[in-house]
Amino acid sequence: SSTFVDMSKERDVVIKQYVPRLRRVLLERGLSLAVVDMRWGVTEDQSKQNMTAAICLKEVSRSDYFVTHLGERYGWCPTESQLSRETFQVAPALKSQGYLGRSVTEWEIRHGALGWGDGSVPRPRR
Repeated sequence: SSTFVDMSKERDVVIKQYVPRLRRVLLERGLSLAVVDMRWGVTEDQSKQNMTAAICLKEVSRSDYFVTHLGERYGWCPTESQLSRETFQVAPALKSQGYLGRSVTEWEIRHGALGWGDGSVPRPRR
C-alpha cells in the first residue's frame, strides 16, 4: 500500500526488480506470491460508486502479508459521503473508533498490519 501519486516509480521498481526474484526464492520453497497493486484494481465506474476504499480494504483482508511504502503524502482522506455502505461493513471501526477523516492509506495500515484500535492485535495468519 502507498498513495497512488507519489510512489509510482518505487512501485514499478518493486514489481520489476524485486518481485521476480522473490517469486523464484518462494517457488524453491514450495510457496507462491500474488502481488496486489491497486493502481490496476479500481475501475472508473467503481470509483464513481464510492467503492475505492472498500475495494482496497477488502484486498488487504484477503492478504496474508501486508507491505506498505510510505512517502511524503498522507493520502486521500474521504468524507463519509465519499464512502460506500460496503466500506463500513468491511471496516466498522471507521466510525466506531473515530477513523473518519484519516487517509485510506492509514486505514490500510491499521487494517492489514496493526489491526483496529488500541487493544487490537494483528489477526492470526493462515
